[in-house]
Amino acid sequence: MKALTYIIATGLLFTGANAFAQSSDPFYMSGAANACFKQTERAISGTSAVELSTAACNIALDNRPLSAEQEVALLHNRGIIQLAQGYVDAAFVSFEQALENSSQAGQPHLALAQLAQKRGDLGRAVELYDQLLAEGVNDPVITTNRDAIVNNRELALRNLHQRQIADTTP
Repeated sequence: MKALTYIIATGLLFTGANAFAQSSDPFYMSGAANACFKQTERAISGTSAVELSTAACNIALDNRPLSAEQEVALLHNRGIIQLAQGYVDAAFVSFEQALENSSQAGQPHLALAQLAQKRGDLGRAVELYDQLLAEGVNDPVITTNRDAIVNNRELALRNLHQRQIADTTP
């Protein structure tokens, strides 16, 4: 896989949200793919949702054939734009599709894990964080988020157990 350059988000979406861009491949430098990445940059920089569009991403995705890497990048970026627009379910689908086409753990896994965590699907979030860690992705966001889920889950189980004991004692 060629080296990717990441544009880091700052709180608009979620920690670690990144737009895929690749300067050495002409695919990423022109046409609909480039417009898709520019929309993602705008989403990350805080552009109003009404000014954003996934149309360029959709056009680029329809422009077959695409390499798996190109498809993953476009789906991931479309998901970021959808999330910035408030279309959480559509973003989840885009991140899932990117994950299905991704041969390596990376940004689609992180985006989907964080979105699953925000939606309360903690089992799925931990599963995705574990996949990232198993593949050697070293990012403090991953371990921090995973540990927070696991620790909260353990605390919740202890509290539930304490309540059950209190309910059964006369």
